Amino acid sequence: MYSGAYSMFQLVPPSFRLFAFTALACGLQALPFPGIILMVLGAPFWSIVTINAGFLLLGLEARKGIVSRFWLIAPLVWFGGYGLFAWRSHHEVNEIAAKVAEYNSGKKVAFDPGRNSLVFDGAEGIVQNYDLWIAYRNREKIGGKGYFGYFVADPSTCVRLRQNERIWGYYISKYDWKDYSRTLNSCVIQAEVAPDRAQVIVSAHGSNSYVGKFIEYTITDLRVDGPLSGADLQVGSATPYSWFPLPQIGCFLNEGAGKWQCGAEFMKGNTETIGPYTSEKVVAAALDLTPSSVKSRLASIAAGNHDSYLENLRKAIGAP
Repeated sequence: MYSGAYSMFQLVPPSFRLFAFTALACGLQALPFPGIILMVLGAPFWSIVTINAGFLLLGLEARKGIVSRFWLIAPLVWFGGYGLFAWRSHHEVNEIAAKVAEYNSGKKVAFDPGRNSLVFDGAEGIVQNYDLWIAYRNREKIGGKGYFGYFVADPSTCVRLRQNERIWGYYISKYDWKDYSRTLNSCVIQAEVAPDRAQVIVSAHGSNSYVGKFIEYTITDLRVDGPLSGADLQVGSATPYSWFPLPQIGCFLNEGAGKWQCGAEFMKGNTETIGPYTSEKVVAAALDLTPSSVKSRLASIAAGNHDSYLENLRKAIGAP
């Protein structure tokens, strides 16, 4: 009897065996006891491999004549249909990005680095990537008092800080993770320093989540206030579907409803900004800041163009 059953199993094409295995795993997950064990073993993610591999094998089997050529339509529908679905989700992100860009278009806030201090939660990113040597962050938003100042430092100042055990409270980040700035020893220094000029303040005024036709996305409202002018800006994030189908089928304990619950969905890709419009870029555009690589600024330092800046920096952080 067993040999007969095994022989019949051998006659089943590998693609159908994978689909049968997927169905069996899903059925067992629906039962709480085996479902918990399978959940621990990562069974909800098995379907990503088994279903995609099943459709790929089915296409090969149809081409080789192992199964009817009619089955060629199945992988075409699966991968082609999902590809169209994923494309539509990314297209919707682009549509929202266009609306965000239109909302932000033409909005400017007067900012002069010689007369103004920028206070912004993204201060470190601003000084890393734009021609602004100092920016500040209000510590009250992270449960502290006063401000953190972020300074672009030359290699010699960075080395002094690392060698001086008395100076311990500064966060030094190398610029070796940016494609355009593989310069060793340059750094951004974080120090407890208050702004000393008229402030231009960037603040977030809440985020709203939305459900579109194919995606879920979030829009965050920013406000930039300066002594002479201000502007309302927007940034956003969204999670479109990945370009490759990632079907997840599994069960879990819904503690709120007090029951074992099953579901199936396509996993989405990573959350990404809507268009190239990070808060850093949107704020920089409103302030007319110029993108600047660390390499170019180090060259400017080496040429002696920023000696007064470096002297003031060392005084501000108490460096020798």
